[in-house]
Amino acid sequence: MEFINIPFAYIMRWFDGFTHSYALSLLLFAILIKVIFIPVGIKQQKNQIKMASLRPKEAVIRDKYAGRTDRATQQKMQQELLELQQKENASPLGGCLPLLIQMVFIVILYQIIRNPLTYICQMSKDAIVELANQIGYTIGNAAVTLENIGKIDQISMIAQIPADLKASLPALANLPNFNFLGLDLSMTPMLVWNNFIGKTGMTIFGDAAPTIVNVILYALIPLICFFSQVLTMKLTRKFTYQSQAMQEQQGANGCSTQMMDWSMPLLSLFFCFTFPLAIGLYWIYQNILSFAQTVILAKAMPIPVLTEKDYERAKKEMKAKGYDTKRADLPRVRSLHHIDDEDYENLPDAPKDGAKGASQPLLNGEKVPVKNESDKKAPKLKDESDKK
Repeated sequence: MEFINIPFAYIMRWFDGFTHSYALSLLLFAILIKVIFIPVGIKQQKNQIKMASLRPKEAVIRDKYAGRTDRATQQKMQQELLELQQKENASPLGGCLPLLIQMVFIVILYQIIRNPLTYICQMSKDAIVELANQIGYTIGNAAVTLENIGKIDQISMIAQIPADLKASLPALANLPNFNFLGLDLSMTPMLVWNNFIGKTGMTIFGDAAPTIVNVILYALIPLICFFSQVLTMKLTRKFTYQSQAMQEQQGANGCSTQMMDWSMPLLSLFFCFTFPLAIGLYWIYQNILSFAQTVILAKAMPIPVLTEKDYERAKKEMKAKGYDTKRADLPRVRSLHHIDDEDYENLPDAPKDGAKGASQPLLNGEKVPVKNESDKKAPKLKDESDKK
């Protein structure tokens, strides 16, 4: 993983040397990542335009199978929709890529932020082990060695370096300035809370324990990250194409949709509380920049608005290419027991006896032969004189 982290660590180091502020360095890093992946955003917008343009053809397929709710028919319809999307090189999952990219860079940043001696100060493993033993830093009760160097918490180790020793080591001169509005971006809100309730033996505030004000201040960035992601997801949905399948799913599974709307922000809230504060700040930058990119691309490459004429044109086009637009076969009549009426809302009622097209009674699934019309009538009861 180090060979991936090192190039981005060089970029962060250069930004920090230019701005002398880790918060501004994170902003520049977030902007750089967005600029690099602008082609991905453009491709995603083109895919949404293509998906929107396919909606009339999708409607033709859906109309063909309208009224059928059995699994076999639904699978056949979904298969035809998938084949249409593949033929037109459109992907309904194209929107997942930016989220995956964002998570990858969050993992990379986490490694860089948690290990400033390695990635920013560019100290070798031997130098880090020597420094740890010099200040008496231990992992549990064990001394630091090359074998357990991966378990070092470099942030807490830096906090234990005396000021005179820190000034005497040239490599430590490259340590980033983690201060942002009085907050230490290298700290985690959870660690501040643990110090506040006395769970840990060390304190990140020198000889003084953190106050409730410190706890609230360190919780602000995770909370801002949470609400910014909720707002970004809701606003982004207004500027992006929602396929008919997605709209139907949202209507049928409103609870599931709301759960998805809140699950990702809640997950980011958890990460921001357990990761360094810098991760939460970077996440806020990404949320804002992602929304800005969505709005700009939506204005520059708008989603087409389709009409009934587009549907008729798509139907004629598909019919000309040999696609059977006739509706799939349905049961001829509605169930007499009405227990399945909701499955066949558009079907005619069963014709009454004597009417044209009336079906004959069934016995074990087979029609009972009827010789003549008089056989359909119930036999007349004999009077009392016949019984004698």
